[in-house]
Amino acid sequence: MKFPKVSFVMTAYNSEKLIERSLKGVMKQEYPNKIEIIVVDDHSSDKTGEIVKKIKGVRYIRNERNLGFAETMNVGIRNSKNDVICIILDDCVIAERDWLKKLVSLLISDDSIGIVSSPYVVPKKMLKEYDFWMKLFFLKSIRALRDQPTYKKKETKNFFIRSAVFKKEVFEKIGLFNSKYFRTGGEDIDFAFRARKAGYKIYSINAKILHIHGLEDSNFKRYLYKKLQYSEIKGVLRRKWGSDYPIKKCTEIPYFFAFLSLIIPYLQFVGAAFLIYYSLYITYLLSKEEKTYKLIYAPFARIIGDFLSVIWFLRGFVFEKQTQ
Repeated sequence: MKFPKVSFVMTAYNSEKLIERSLKGVMKQEYPNKIEIIVVDDHSSDKTGEIVKKIKGVRYIRNERNLGFAETMNVGIRNSKNDVICIILDDCVIAERDWLKKLVSLLISDDSIGIVSSPYVVPKKMLKEYDFWMKLFFLKSIRALRDQPTYKKKETKNFFIRSAVFKKEVFEKIGLFNSKYFRTGGEDIDFAFRARKAGYKIYSINAKILHIHGLEDSNFKRYLYKKLQYSEIKGVLRRKWGSDYPIKKCTEIPYFFAFLSLIIPYLQFVGAAFLIYYSLYITYLLSKEEKTYKLIYAPFARIIGDFLSVIWFLRGFVFEKQTQ
């Protein structure tokens, strides 16, 4: 099997705490052909650029203004030289030296495969470094993703395709990530819909890549920001793709009816019971991950966050554009 040359594209924004760690994982890859590494800095205000410029073998590009995540990836893709592009996030660390080789070998094994992704892994030892608010936000993901097995390939119905390899021909056929609708998220899901519509298959293998997002200091304000960001993205996706974007992904919809019921006679008790029960259930699950007095904040934070998330979901749905 002849392996093609690969272009790594990594976006960065105020990533001084994480970028070097992420790049080292890329540079340690044992791959039987040449790779280029491109870092596109989305106009950071910290020392991200200084750190990247000191690392040999990395091509550094800085946006003249902040363009958002989706368009920053597009800048890297436009500047790439090779036929296979690997998107890697600046808050991820490749945990296996043959990670790239595994993904590319599957990618080039079939002409119909356009994308091969790698699910995130959150090891137990890293969970201890997450703070309370990030554990509350990522709770379901933490419980689902920790310590997965490796190298089980399958065609996936999951639309989450960050940390993945792409045939460049896919971008040439269907276009780049849609920065008109998406700024800081959701562009990968939208791209997956478009790729499948164009006839490409998307595969996933459980080669390990560590998601270290959340290791930065956080607080209630940051927690709310992430909740609203994700909800607005889901609103845009539901508006743009309709029933193709499954309603089970849109947890804001049942919450909408739960909050609405609070002002409808005879239904207030049902809505209130649902909201209280679920907030306490989330607190119970969180208590298995975090032992702290802050647990008393969790049910209130969930209810406030879920109420605001409904509003931002509707905002994304109505305006069909992600801004948060």
